[in-house]
Amino acid sequence: MKKRLILFIFLLSSITYYLYARDMLDYDELVKLPASELIRNGDEYLKLNHTDTAMGYYIILAGKYNTDMNKSDKYLCAMACISAGEIYYEKENYSKAFELYFKGIRICEENDFGELLAQLYKDIGNIYSVFEDYQQAIDTYKKALEYAKSYGNTTMEIKLLMNLAGICCYGNLTEDAKMYYDEMMKFVGKDSLIEYFGYLNKALILTNEEKNDSAIICFEKSAEYANRVHLNPQYIASSYGELANLYEQIGQNDSALYYFHANAEFTEKNNLMYMLIVNLKALSRLYEEKGDYKKSLHYKNRYLIVSDSLLNMNEFNKMKNTQFVYEMDKNYQKIASLTADQQHKEIQIKTQKRILIIVSVSLFIFIILLIVVYIQKGKLHHAYKDLFSRNSEILQSEQQNKRLRIKYETRLAEERARRLQLEQNILEPSTKGTEDLKKEEAEEAEETKLYSANKLTNEQKENLLRDITRIMEETEEFCDYEFSLERLASLIGSNSRYVSQIINETYNKNFRTFVNEYRIKEARIRLMNTAEYGNYTIKAIAESVGYKSHTNFIDIFKKITGITPSIYQKIAKEGKRVYD
Repeated sequence: MKKRLILFIFLLSSITYYLYARDMLDYDELVKLPASELIRNGDEYLKLNHTDTAMGYYIILAGKYNTDMNKSDKYLCAMACISAGEIYYEKENYSKAFELYFKGIRICEENDFGELLAQLYKDIGNIYSVFEDYQQAIDTYKKALEYAKSYGNTTMEIKLLMNLAGICCYGNLTEDAKMYYDEMMKFVGKDSLIEYFGYLNKALILTNEEKNDSAIICFEKSAEYANRVHLNPQYIASSYGELANLYEQIGQNDSALYYFHANAEFTEKNNLMYMLIVNLKALSRLYEEKGDYKKSLHYKNRYLIVSDSLLNMNEFNKMKNTQFVYEMDKNYQKIASLTADQQHKEIQIKTQKRILIIVSVSLFIFIILLIVVYIQKGKLHHAYKDLFSRNSEILQSEQQNKRLRIKYETRLAEERARRLQLEQNILEPSTKGTEDLKKEEAEEAEETKLYSANKLTNEQKENLLRDITRIMEETEEFCDYEFSLERLASLIGSNSRYVSQIINETYNKNFRTFVNEYRIKEARIRLMNTAEYGNYTIKAIAESVGYKSHTNFIDIFKKITGITPSIYQKIAKEGKRVYD
C-alpha cells in the first residue's frame, strides 16, 4: 500500500510538472520568433535539463523550415533537427529520431551544409547499431567519416573510428576492424577515450582471431585504464562484461563467474541497472550449468525483481512521454502545415498554367502506362501459369516414379527373401549353426570395413544410396528444423562423411542443396493441396517443411521453381488442384 502511495505521488508530481512545462509554451506566439531566438532558448533549456521545453523550441524551428528562408536560418533549422533527434534518441523513440536526422540531412544537402552531415550520419549509424543492423551501421559510419575528414572535424573523426573499429568486430569484419583501429591509434593523446578504446577494440579483434589469452589481457587493461583515469562507470562495466563473456565463451566458467559477480556488484553500486540484469542472468545460467540450483534460483529471482522494477519504470516513462510526444508531433505538423500552405499558395499563383499542362501530360502518360501495365500483367500471369503447369507435371511424374520405384523395390525385396529361404532350406541342419556363425562374422567384418576403409565398395554405395533415398522419400524427417547431415547419417546407421560422399557423387550437389530440393518439392505438394493446406500462410508452409526463415524459403522456392510461393499458391487455388 505504501509503495502504491509513493508511486501515485511521484506520478502526480511528474504530471503536474509536465503540464506546467507545457503551459509555458505558447506555440502560436513562439512560431513568430526568429530562428536564432528559438535555437537559443532551446539550448538554454537543454542545459538546465528541461528536455521537454527544449524539445518544443527545436520542433517549432524544425517545422518552420522552407526554401525561402535565408541560409543562416536554414542552418539553424538543421541544428534544431539534430538537437531534437538526440532528445528523441535518449527517450528511445528511434523512429522519430531517425525522421528528424533524415530531415536534417535533406536540409544540409539542399543547402551545402556538409560540416553537419558527419554528425547526422553518425547519429543515424547509432540507431542502426541499436537494432544490431551492423552492416548498415558500418556503411553509415563510413559516410560520416568521409565528411568528417573532408571538413577537418578531428573530434568527430576520432569518435567514428572508435565506433567503426568496435562494430566491425561485432559484424565479423576483422580486417576492417584492424584498419580502423590503426587509424584510431594515430590520434592517441588527443582524446581521453582513445587509450581506453585502444585496449577494448584490440581485445575484440583478438577475440575474433581466437587469441583468447591476449584478448583477456587487453580487456583487463581497458578496465584498469578506465579506473585509473576515472572514466564513466559504464566503461568499466563494459570491460568486465566483455571479459566475463569471453571466459564463458572459452569454457572457463569459474573465471566467468568471478567477473560476473564482480560486475554485478559494480553495476548495482553505480545504478547501471540494464548491465546488472545481464550479469544476474549470466550468473543464474552458469550456476544452473554447474548444478547449483539453489544459487541459480537466487540470481534468477534477483534478475526477475530488477527486471520487473525496470519494466514498471519504463512503462511509467512511456506513459509520461506519450502525451508529450503526441503534443510535439501535433505542433510540428501544425507548423509544417502552415508553412507548406503558404508555399503552396505562392507557387499556385505563379505556375497555374504550367500545372494544368503537367497534369494533362501526366494523365495521358498515366493512361498509356496503365494500358502497358495491364498488358504486361496478363503476359506475366500467363507465364506464371505456364511455370505452374510445368512444376505440376514434374511433381506428378516424380510421384508416379516414386510409386513405381517402391513397387519394384518391394518385389525385389520379396524375391531376395524367397531366394534366401530356399538357400537356407538346402543347408544341412548340422552345418546350419556353423553357417550362421560364418554369416554373422562376415556381416561384422563387412560393417567394420564400412566404417574403417578409406573407400566404399560399389555394393556399399548402393546400400547407402538406397537407405538415403528411403529416408528422404518415405519419411518427413527432412521437414524438421534440426535435420542435418549428421541426423541423416544416424538414421541410416552410417557416418556423415560417407553420406556426404554418396550425395556428392550421385547427385553432384552438396547436402544443403539436396535437402532444399526435397523441402521445396514437399512445399509445392502442400501448396497445391488446397483442401488441406489452403488456409496456410506462406510462413506456415515454410515452417512445416523445415525453414525457420520464410524469407529464405521464398528465395530458394523462387530459385528452384521460377515463381514465388504466394503466386504458386494463388494459381493452385484458382485451379483447385489437390495432390495426395
